[in-house]
Order: sequence, then C-alpha cells, then structure tokens
Amino acid sequence: MELRDLGAADWDLSAVPPGKIAALARFAHAARAQAVAELAGDRKLATLVAFAATMGPQSADEAVEVFDLAVGDLLRTSAFKANKERMRTLKDLDTAAIVLREVWLKIRSVAEIPDGDIRAALDEMDLAAIHAAADVIGDIAREPDEDFQEELLQRYATVRRFLPKLLKHLDFDAGAAEVAGQGVRRGHEVLQALDFLKAIERRRTDIDPAEVPADVLTSAWHRRVFPKRGEHAGTFNRHAYTVAAVERLRESLRRHEVFVPGLRKWGDPTAGLLKGAEWERARPRICDELNLSPQPGTDVERWAATLDFAYRQLAAGLSGEDDGRNDWVRLAKNEDGKDHLVLTGAVKASELFRYFAGGGTPTPIGRALMDLGKLDRSTYLASYYDDELLRRRVNTQLNRQESRHTLARRSSTAKKANSGRSTKKVRRTNSALWAL
Repeated sequence: MELRDLGAADWDLSAVPPGKIAALARFAHAARAQAVAELAGDRKLATLVAFAATMGPQSADEAVEVFDLAVGDLLRTSAFKANKERMRTLKDLDTAAIVLREVWLKIRSVAEIPDGDIRAALDEMDLAAIHAAADVIGDIAREPDEDFQEELLQRYATVRRFLPKLLKHLDFDAGAAEVAGQGVRRGHEVLQALDFLKAIERRRTDIDPAEVPADVLTSAWHRRVFPKRGEHAGTFNRHAYTVAAVERLRESLRRHEVFVPGLRKWGDPTAGLLKGAEWERARPRICDELNLSPQPGTDVERWAATLDFAYRQLAAGLSGEDDGRNDWVRLAKNEDGKDHLVLTGAVKASELFRYFAGGGTPTPIGRALMDLGKLDRSTYLASYYDDELLRRRVNTQLNRQESRHTLARRSSTAKKANSGRSTKKVRRTNSALWAL
C-alpha cells in the first residue's frame, strides 16, 4: 500500500504538538518493525499515524533532493566534457581561422585595385582547403550564448529514466501568477512546460511548433528545439525541449520560484509568513524590533538619500573640487562613460591602503575597498573552478613554489647541521633558489 492511499495529507493533527509528532515519526523510522508491533495499542496507533503523516512530505523532500543532485551531476559532467572537447579542437579552429583570414586579406587586396579581378584571384586559391576550413569552423565554433547544451542533450536517456515518475508523483506549484505591487511572478513558464511534457507523453503524431510553450527556453535551447537548418528544419525536437525544461526546473527549484506545497525544504518559501489581519497586527511590533518604519518606502527613501549624499561627497573629494589638495587619487570617466578610480602615482598603493585601513578602524572608502576585494576574490575563485586553463597555470605555479620551499628547507637543515663550516655554499644555493 502506498502512503498516498492512506490519505495522510488530509488528516487534521493540529491538536497534537508538532514536536510530539516528529519524535514519534523518528522512532518509527529508526526502529525495527517488530519493535513497533510490540508497542501498546494506543502508542502503536499514534506512532504509525505520525509516521504516515510525516513520511510523505519527507520522502518527497528527499526525492526532490535526489533530482537536484542528479541534474547537477549531469550539468557538471556535461560542462567538463564540453570544455575538454573545446580544448581538443582549439588548434583546429585556429588553423581554419588563419586560412580564412589569409583568404580575406587576399580578396581585400585585390578589391582595393580598381581593375582587380576577384574571381581570378579565387581561381588561384585552393578552394578545397577553403571549404574545409569553413566546414571546420561551422562544426567547432559556437554561438556566444552556447555553454554545454549539445553535451547535455546527449544525456537525454538518463533524464527519461526519472522524469516521468517525478512528474507523476510530485505536484509542482509556483504560487499566484500575479502579486500586487510585484507584477507577474516567475516560475509559471516552467509549469507550462511541465504540463506540456505530460500532455505529449504518449503522443506519437507530429507536434506543431506553434503549440509549444517556448517561454522556458533560452536562445541556445531555442535553436535546438526549433532547428532552422538541416533536414529537421521547421520541426520540433522533443528531446531538446525535455532536457531544457529539466534544466530550468532545477534552476527554478533552487531559486524557490517553483516548489512542492507541504514540503519542508523544497516547499513554499512564503508558507510561514503572516498575512492579512495577522500581519497588520504584528507589523508595528516587528518594525519596532528591527528599528524600521511601519510605513512602506520610508526607510528606502532615507537610505537612498544617505547613499546619494555619500557618493556626491566622495566624488567631490576625489575630484579635488572641495579643497584642491587631492593629488594622489582622482575620479575619471572611462570609455563607456562610467566613473572609475585613477591613482596618480604620487602615493604608493600600499601606503594608500594603509591609510584607508585606519589602524584597525577602516574608513568608509577602506571598507568599500575591502568589499571590492572580496568581490574580486570571489570572481577569481569562480573563474578558477570554471576555467581549466587557469587551474593548470595555478597548479603549475604552486608546484614550482612547493619545490622551491622544499629545497629551501633542506638547505636550511644542512646549514644548521654544518654550522661550523663555511656558509658560502649555502648562500650560493639560496641565491640559486631565489633565481628559480
């Protein structure tokens, strides 16, 4: 018998403390069936009821968790495979690009001659090599928005192993389509895609592209779902649409735009919020505890005015408009018209950061620079995990430094062991190490 057949979701257990239900459910989950069968009548019934009431949401939570891990693993392996293939074909792409560049330079030089004959120049070229280079670029080059969609599409068989049962047993939701003051909520385009997949599950006839909900698709997936070239031009690619919907479902679940009602981790993020009259009664007390105004917008306007005043004061100080004594850093415009800091060179960067540090109490600019440094480090770490070439360069450098440190430690140990001998050889060894 399945838990759904018991109708545990409709049981009213509001009179029982939630902690008591959780304790009974934990005991039933950990104990053996014989231990539960030996309980007294009322205790056994209460334990089984608690187990049935909590096991449904718990198992659904675990199922969504497994889905998140499985799709995440597919994304990671597809990205790794795409990067590896990209590195393998990079030289072929460079060779083909150089061939086409030489062709273009030849054509341009002929076109600059008033009586130049471009057709004659083409006849002198190796057209077979040019066509081969164009074919290589067509096969290898990717659109700017391409990531690893082609490699992920190859894992369609894996997705089909769990997607039908996932859509059958879990009821996904995205809340109200529109919220007052917030506009249309995201996530409903994912639900439309899932409903469409369930509707065409056993459909064997051709699908008109006009009836496919395409709001869930990115531009990269749109080119694969609705191909415009080749023998399948103008048709609907069901495999690509399925994989794209699964990828978007995982993203929406992690953002809590889509959820499963009643779950603890993957449920509605607004389920525990106060609403209506309850919120109106609690608003003054909560706002007072948070030192906020109960009126919407009051604190936002105050923060915006403070930020605007601080920026204008900073800009005036950096440009030297206030007293003209700022000769070490200034605010300038870049090519895009955006403000950026420019060091004049009158003060070293290390001295400037020491000044902003304030002896342990950073100035506002110092705190801003510290936050900027955190963002820069976070960006570097993200690039490190994403860029295989960067990881190789860093690991190579680390290996060199580790080898140098090992040699330095051995040299220092030898120096201590032979403290009575001349240190000229040790100094030469250290100098060689630093040169390396």
